[in-house]
Amino acid sequence: MSQAYTLAINELYKALGLDQPNEVEEVISLQVGEMICHLTEHPADSLLMFSSLGAVTDFDVSLLLNNNMFSQELQKPEVAIDETSGNVILWNRQPLLNAYGQSLYRQLELLSQACDRLTGVESANTALAVEASSETQSQSEFSPTSFRV
Repeated sequence: MSQAYTLAINELYKALGLDQPNEVEEVISLQVGEMICHLTEHPADSLLMFSSLGAVTDFDVSLLLNNNMFSQELQKPEVAIDETSGNVILWNRQPLLNAYGQSLYRQLELLSQACDRLTGVESANTALAVEASSETQSQSEFSPTSFRV
């Protein structure tokens, strides 16, 4: 875990109006609405955000593939299928070199919006409602070494 990752996590917490974490873990989990978003440094010098959306059988494949169409948005979330669980994984990343409060907020916002769109959740409020807790952090079932992109 690099110093740039620790600084980025602190910047994101500040942008979200959350208290700074006492300790920055290798994988941080935040609850954004119904979505649990995991953050980690993967690969080195990049901030990866990802969330499991559930079993692939619960989704319209054309909707998933349409989401992966190219875009001018560099932090646009992509869809993948975890080969172990068969779950749909939504992910995006950005270089830590360019990561600052608003770019990190935007990255999380894009992931949240894509999650809502793909899962059919209507979001009337455009502001992110984020919770960080040790309970949420303990729910992470992902290991950055097993998540390949």
